[in-house]
Amino acid sequence: MATGPIPITASQLASLQNVLTDLSNLLPNVLENPTSSRVSQLITILNELRSLVLSIDFDANEQSALLSLLENQLPLQAARLT
Repeated sequence: MATGPIPITASQLASLQNVLTDLSNLLPNVLENPTSSRVSQLITILNELRSLVLSIDFDANEQSALLSLLENQLPLQAARLT
């Protein structure tokens, strides 16, 4: 387990903030009315988040846990919305 801060660049941090803002804006709409367009947008945002996780120099265990969540759990939940 990492003991220090995550080594993230200013650009990566800005991208993370943008992706999380997009996700927080979209998620209530997807949950309220899960149209195919909204679910598609959700999947796009989750793929952007996955790419960002891969680009940040996380500890291997942290990166593995985040990727597992993004690749396994979240798409399953999105599938339940359609």
